[in-house]
Amino acid sequence: MCQTLLAAMVAVMAGGVNLMASGQETLGRIVVTAEGFRNTKGKAHFALYRQGEKWLKPDEAFRSQIIEIGGDVVKVTLDQVPYDTYAVNVIHDENENGKLDMRWFPWPKPKEGAGVSNNRLGAGPPSYDKAKFELSEPSVEIRIELQY
Repeated sequence: MCQTLLAAMVAVMAGGVNLMASGQETLGRIVVTAEGFRNTKGKAHFALYRQGEKWLKPDEAFRSQIIEIGGDVVKVTLDQVPYDTYAVNVIHDENENGKLDMRWFPWPKPKEGAGVSNNRLGAGPPSYDKAKFELSEPSVEIRIELQY
């Protein structure tokens, strides 16, 4: 009987601890360094996407920032980000029209600089699965090389 009562108390206490722990998300920081800006015209658009939702739709990104370009490297720190799976894309919006301009001939290719986390650009739109990373520790640093 004592063992049963002790087991029940442990189960109740463990449940209470889980309820308290699940009430708060663990938050971290993502530091994104984009390299290779060919000039300081326009703005750098950083977009963070969570779990692939709305990937490459800048207006629907989980978080985004637009930054002045002061040189060939631009750095952004995103604080208070819940631990989860993310991907980042960066655009050098040289003409400040709010989008990545494309050249269509002889094949589709960006006119402006672009890059994604894990530097996984190829033919066609970049894949979320190839760009994703985990935020599972207090701080993660991502380095993105722009391609023109």
